[in-house]
Amino acid sequence: MKPLAYGYMCVTVESDDEQLLRSERLLVQYAEAEGYRLGMIFYDYAPGQLRTFAALMRALQCSEAYHVLTPSRGHLARHPVLQRALIRILEDNADAELIEVGEPE
Repeated sequence: MKPLAYGYMCVTVESDDEQLLRSERLLVQYAEAEGYRLGMIFYDYAPGQLRTFAALMRALQCSEAYHVLTPSRGHLARHPVLQRALIRILEDNADAELIEVGEPE
């Protein structure tokens, strides 16, 4: 059985529907190409409030998922220090790895 991975994307008012669809497709294509089973994609509509990140953490801790796919670290947080802190939380509290699949062109 393929290992389970979750997706994580930040959705802002600047995000247009086509860009979001391309980002989703990239997550799906990456998961298929690399042998993952993509579960739920978590959408963060309020960057910086961490509710969606907390929901992701709960899902990771209650499942056999150890990978989080995202277009880039910028989807976790805008500031590099917060990005590193959240990645550390993924690693330390859920034994999970963040995988950046790239932004759509």
